Amino acid sequence: MKRIGIIPLSSLLVLSACGGGSDAPAPSPPPPTQHYNVGGSITGLAATGMVLTNGADNLAVDSTATTFKFPTMVNSGNGYAVAISLQPSGEHCSLANATGTVGSADVSSVMVTCVARQWTWLSGSQSADQVGAIGTQGVPGTQNTPGARSGSASWTDKAGNFWIFSGEAPNQTGNYPQDLWKYSPADGTWTWVAGLDPTTNSTALPVGVYGTLGVPSAANVPGGRHWAATWVDATGNLWLFGGIGADGHGNWGWLNDLWKFTPGTGQWTWVSGSDTYGAIPVPGTQGVAAASNVPGGRSRVQAWTDGQSNLWLYGGIGTASATVIQGVLGDLWKFDTSTSMWTWVGGVTTANAIASFPPKGTSTASATPGGRYGSVTWIDRAGDFWLFGGVAYLDATTGGVLDDLWKYSPVSGTWTWAAGTGMVNAAPSLGAQGVAAAANGPGSFADTVTWTDAAGQLWLFGGFWYDVTPTGSTTVYSNQLWEFRPATGMWTWVAGSATPNASGTYGTLGTGAPGNTPGSRYLAVGGSDAQGNFLLFGGQGFGGPNQNGHLNDLWRF
Repeated sequence: MKRIGIIPLSSLLVLSACGGGSDAPAPSPPPPTQHYNVGGSITGLAATGMVLTNGADNLAVDSTATTFKFPTMVNSGNGYAVAISLQPSGEHCSLANATGTVGSADVSSVMVTCVARQWTWLSGSQSADQVGAIGTQGVPGTQNTPGARSGSASWTDKAGNFWIFSGEAPNQTGNYPQDLWKYSPADGTWTWVAGLDPTTNSTALPVGVYGTLGVPSAANVPGGRHWAATWVDATGNLWLFGGIGADGHGNWGWLNDLWKFTPGTGQWTWVSGSDTYGAIPVPGTQGVAAASNVPGGRSRVQAWTDGQSNLWLYGGIGTASATVIQGVLGDLWKFDTSTSMWTWVGGVTTANAIASFPPKGTSTASATPGGRYGSVTWIDRAGDFWLFGGVAYLDATTGGVLDDLWKYSPVSGTWTWAAGTGMVNAAPSLGAQGVAAAANGPGSFADTVTWTDAAGQLWLFGGFWYDVTPTGSTTVYSNQLWEFRPATGMWTWVAGSATPNASGTYGTLGTGAPGNTPGSRYLAVGGSDAQGNFLLFGGQGFGGPNQNGHLNDLWRF
């Protein structure tokens, strides 16, 4: 009789796993993916226009909303990041609890808080032509303040501190002080950082101390000047170019010197250009960088900084050639901070060039804003450059202040005429305050102050224009605040007076209120602090009632 061996249990398990059995249980299906809403609460919203985003999901929010919920649900375990892509007209909204990971329930903890936009008078005087209070060099103080001035150089550094240098200050002992100041929004203090004491210096035109080209030194300092161009690079250095002022030999005129100030060391470096006024441009070959290339002496230019810390410069008024010592310029330049070389990028190198307008909203290779000065600039979130208004020639015999808005693409190298009539001395079309409309526009302006907010909207304050009547024209100043939204192509008159030459309403020092407003002015300077608030300083125009002159008031919007 044949014996039957006993099959080990482990072998039975192997057979079963290999399909030897017919009654093995089927694998369980995965649990269904859970989806949840992302939303939250809204406090204080009373205006239209706000758009929230979560990734690619957009949500337009009604002015009466107290809660919100995005239309697209998010998988459990995925992240969310709510942002405000468009602020409501006349209000500023902020977010709390805006990022996180979706769990096993709807997200309702995102908080949107909105407040009415308003001005706060931070420091300085309501009166015109004040000397200021310089304090001790290098020591911040709440009582310190620069003297009244216009056409200063200004910067906002990476920490949100606001800097100014020199400017026209006829109320000071020296008409063009050589002082460098820093304002800290964190503690509300001004610091006289460097340069001559403007309250005791008797030199009307402080001479520049250039030192050795490319070598920083504690003794170096640019000459007193106004209407210079400024930039901030990616590492936080402050850059200054040209203007009209004192060269290194005590002479006065158009300058083309390029300087770098390093806040960490407190030292200036003469980087490029001449230490003598009236230098003529050396464009070289268009599009080709070279050590010998350099723009000519000029002031009231237009400036931008791209994502690679290249410094861009357009136009201005100054030296066009050896025979044209004063002309309106329309050339575009780029300075590479890594190689210290200039490139003539485009535009014309002759003086008083006329703009070439393409069809509105389009770009062509031949389109150009032409020669102009006193225009204002922005950079949007896409990295495109914007230019508005300024003084220019409309044709060979007609000149004035323009109302045109242009966009330049550094990628394609082309200009687009975006808005405005393209005419000189155009009147503003205010529309309803706080309401965007296609027909709205600031009119013709020059020497305004601008900034770009966190949502990419372009802002404009003040400036001058010509009030033209049948008997002639008068230069008048504005305190209007305007917002332009590139996505819609529309302007909004946000605040300020519909009539020119308005005095300021200061309210209580340090306390914001809806009725506060700076007076009408031009050649003021400004920037944004670390929280995205707009800072405005000085200029020439109107302070408090019956106060007209140079100003030293500091405001936050």
